[in-house]
Amino acid sequence: MDTKIASILLGKARRSSSLCWSSLFEKFGSSIGILNAPRKELEKIVGAKAASSIEELQKHWKWAEEEWERASQLGVEILDLGDSRYPLRLKEIDYPPVVLYAQGDLSVLQIPLWLAVVGSRRSSLYGVSQTKRFALSLAELGVVIVSGLAIGIDRQAHLSALSCCGKTVAVLGSGLERIYPKQNKNLAKRIRLEGGLLLSEFPLQTPPCGYHFPWRNRVISGLSKGVLVVEAGVRSGSLLTAQWALEQGREIFGVPGPVDSPLSYGVNELLKRGATLVQHPWEVLEEMLAISQQKGEEIELGELEHRILRVIHKGKKHLEQILAELNRPLQEVLPAMLRLELACKVRKWPGDIYELLSPEKIPNQEE
Repeated sequence: MDTKIASILLGKARRSSSLCWSSLFEKFGSSIGILNAPRKELEKIVGAKAASSIEELQKHWKWAEEEWERASQLGVEILDLGDSRYPLRLKEIDYPPVVLYAQGDLSVLQIPLWLAVVGSRRSSLYGVSQTKRFALSLAELGVVIVSGLAIGIDRQAHLSALSCCGKTVAVLGSGLERIYPKQNKNLAKRIRLEGGLLLSEFPLQTPPCGYHFPWRNRVISGLSKGVLVVEAGVRSGSLLTAQWALEQGREIFGVPGPVDSPLSYGVNELLKRGATLVQHPWEVLEEMLAISQQKGEEIELGELEHRILRVIHKGKKHLEQILAELNRPLQEVLPAMLRLELACKVRKWPGDIYELLSPEKIPNQEE
């Protein structure tokens, strides 16, 4: 039995016993292990009805084979909860997708700081300009910008990250072969080809349905360290994303808007209820860095990070000096600098000056 096909089969039953998928993987180790598990063992964890649903999946084996063949042709990876590449932050939420269809650059999953940027589909010029200001500045600093590929604020968030060769992730409420809305097909293609990532928990040909999008929003917030709401009316879907973020323990940031604008009502209400008011991109970054450091999150450092440490070991360095000595492009170095800040290895001073914090731990030899 092929692991990927087994994962696709489990994805077909994603609305069954959502709270128990993590427990099933913990117990049986893999998608194959779950499908081969004795009925009585499944019932102990998910109950009789869900166990029966899992058994019924075997009838769809042919469909799953065809789905995997098509995914392979499209360069789509299948990540289930047992896959080491599955985003750890997403795995920790109450309702993690049992499977993710991923198309694009999977190395994005290794970048530690992700920020969801959401807002109204009927965005104003003010909303678009603020989205560009925040998303572009943070993407330049190595933050992954996550959004939902909708028109309005979502679209501008993705475009702003791409404009500076930053990383952006689009989470779909449809299958990867049914891009929605249609006017964003070219944007989805750019994200996929320019170092970003498209994600969906739905099979490839799944059409967009109204109830998919509120459910999709839990993935947008679950992937992210925080959620930035730029514009939101009283009944905006971005408020649902903020609600998911609250339940998941994520930081919620709000960009204040004109008090007489209907597009400001939702954001201003979030601010009254305790969301963090931000006026500058660096305020978002500082808060996310502080949260990571308070939690003592372990940051894995690679060869590039160690090379940077050896450069800074020689004394305080301006970012331009670091780039020159490394001979590496800015879009590669900034995410590495961010990881070093998260790991409390370097301190950034005003003017793009970096200083080493732990000189005694710097390796003397090249990796």
